[in-house]
Amino acid sequence: MMFAAMGDAATSSRVLEHWPGSIVRYSSHDWLVASRGYEVLARNLEAKEWESIARIPAGRVRPLLYRMEPGRRLGRLGIRAYLQRDRDSFLAFSGRSIFYYHRELPSPVTIGEIRFGHAPLIQGCCVDDSGTCYYGEYSGTKRKKEGVCVWAWRPEWGAWRVFYRFPPKAIRHVHAVQFDPFWRKLWIATGDGDPESLVGYFEGATDAPALVAVASGSQGARAVSLIFTADFVYWGSDAGKDTRETMNYIYRWSRRYGGVERVAAVGGPVYYSTVDSRGRLFVSTAVEGSPSEKDAYARVWMSSSGTDWVEIGRWSKDHYPRLFGIPVFGNAVLSFPQGQMPAGKLCVTGEGVVGSPGTWILEV
Repeated sequence: MMFAAMGDAATSSRVLEHWPGSIVRYSSHDWLVASRGYEVLARNLEAKEWESIARIPAGRVRPLLYRMEPGRRLGRLGIRAYLQRDRDSFLAFSGRSIFYYHRELPSPVTIGEIRFGHAPLIQGCCVDDSGTCYYGEYSGTKRKKEGVCVWAWRPEWGAWRVFYRFPPKAIRHVHAVQFDPFWRKLWIATGDGDPESLVGYFEGATDAPALVAVASGSQGARAVSLIFTADFVYWGSDAGKDTRETMNYIYRWSRRYGGVERVAAVGGPVYYSTVDSRGRLFVSTAVEGSPSEKDAYARVWMSSSGTDWVEIGRWSKDHYPRLFGIPVFGNAVLSFPQGQMPAGKLCVTGEGVVGSPGTWILEV
């Protein structure tokens, strides 16, 4: 593959396009959905122009603040999480509100409010094959006395329902809620301390599911996202700046044998992941000032076998500083859209890196 560089982004794959200001949220074999501020846009994969689909209600002040980089970063403004329900509808999390849009509606409507904390993480919400939507509560604080919840919603219900509630003080927050297309089950990943970290799936009736843990009790079970294949469930560890861990790893759990195997070292904390139409696996590592980071680059790693992982790109953290050691402007993070890109292409969205917010399309 060719080497290419754009700004401080260096990849071993050719950069086909760079879309400054656009965060690609969903991809399929023929179309893309992105957000730019509070606007949701779509385009055919081969087209050059974006078409506006909808605008999330945000009043007058927040869109103005969004245009100023420090205000956007400090206020965590814009669409924080997005869920494509089907070709005609989506959910968006912005501020503390949850919005639903269908192409037959004139504009997005509010369908709920976040109980406490922030919007779910990027892979902290999902839709199953029946159209039920889920999200897990995420908070940067240690407010856990109420018991952290996973919520479920369908248009005909009219309100969100508690799908699963953790016992009080059991976990700090939910990192990932994802649907497994092979077992057709809902999986979850939680954090952050050793006793709070868990990777598992839900079994049984949807009104009283049982949580089956496949890994728990260590930083090796602290995952932000999961990858599903026919034989394994993969994740990378998220042992960040709040630990003394000097290395993070890729792990996999065998569907057949049930054991967890550590397969590769990747340095910094692993956040997001995806799989392409060829079955190749991708994960990203973040920059948050943890002992496991050897430099200030966020990276994308790829594997064709699941065991051998190679770095295919790195993005330099931007100049925004930490204040008293706190990343008030956010960490350097790379993410991937929902869905699946066509063979040979990969969307990488950057936040807190040089050239962000924006999305790079790589030839891989």
